[in-house]
Amino acid sequence: MKKTSLLLLFFCLTLSLIGCSDQPVNSTSISSSISPTNTGLPAGKPQIEAPGRLFTPEPPSTQIWPTEAGGAVKAAEKVLAEQTKNDITTIKVVSVEEVDWSDGCLGIQVAGVSCTQVITPGYKIILAIDAIQYEVHTDTSGMIVVMVPSQPLSQEPDIAWQGNEQPCQTAVISNQGVSYGSCQETLVNAPFINSIRASQFTDFVQEYQAFNADTTAGKVTFIGQGQIVATPAQKRAISEWAGLVFIEEQSGIINTNWSLAFTWQRIGGIAGFCDGLSVYRDGEVVATSCKDETLKNDGHLFLTSDQLAQLYQWLDGLKPFEVNQTDQAVADGMTVRMKFFGTGQIEAGQSDQLDLLSFASELSIQTRN
Repeated sequence: MKKTSLLLLFFCLTLSLIGCSDQPVNSTSISSSISPTNTGLPAGKPQIEAPGRLFTPEPPSTQIWPTEAGGAVKAAEKVLAEQTKNDITTIKVVSVEEVDWSDGCLGIQVAGVSCTQVITPGYKIILAIDAIQYEVHTDTSGMIVVMVPSQPLSQEPDIAWQGNEQPCQTAVISNQGVSYGSCQETLVNAPFINSIRASQFTDFVQEYQAFNADTTAGKVTFIGQGQIVATPAQKRAISEWAGLVFIEEQSGIINTNWSLAFTWQRIGGIAGFCDGLSVYRDGEVVATSCKDETLKNDGHLFLTSDQLAQLYQWLDGLKPFEVNQTDQAVADGMTVRMKFFGTGQIEAGQSDQLDLLSFASELSIQTRN
């Protein structure tokens, strides 16, 4: 009897201890008794312990758009690659959003184009090349693709330039001024030392779409807001311009002889010419006149894309040379001089020199008109 009472007392104490516990009877105690090597799950996959069970999570999907949008995304990437002249492999998909566009033009009004007033299902696709984002509108099939003109998205216009030579030098140019210095150091912030650079920067930004380019004059990331897709020659011209801005800021000097491609001068003749031309590697052309015995500006322009391409072909191919032509046999003879600052390896022949003299003469007329 005494033994039975002791057993009953022990049993009651055990029940009371279990009842006071804040842990459920199952859960942790059950899961801890399961060996991780005997779960029946494939080896090598991560296993997360949860109350009462072990499971292997499905790997997260890397695709950030609906499967059915794949065709539209590929079409958008192709159009962006063609318009920006970039390799399609450099394009990243930022987001894809299903949208019911209000018309057949996918919400983008283009002057002179009438849009069908019908709801058009499709996608708003944000793509990126490096730090530059682009918005593209498509229909569901990707047969209709429209780039949003105001490129890029939510970024202030600027030009980021990096030189090709060592040590590495860089500049970031905006309408506020220039940040410049070594690639590995904190950049110096400064206003434009040359006041005309601010207006030139604004002209570039308003004219060209955003782009990235690796040119003979350096690497450049251009965040523009214009409508024109820059050609390779125009991209190089902007890179040449940015490199010149860097030199001006670093030196603290404005020198009109820096970055010259060639100079041209014409003196004499029956008309009594006394005019000149300075053509720069960034495509800027400055005309001067000395008719009144004082040198003054007589016109200004930037080369067209075709003119830039021709200029760079000469600069990259031909060695420097000078021309000094004087018509001695005629009264009121005329003298024409040219200094060409090429960086190529080929000696300029007579035909090359005549082509450049003709090019300069035509530019002189264009600049003064």
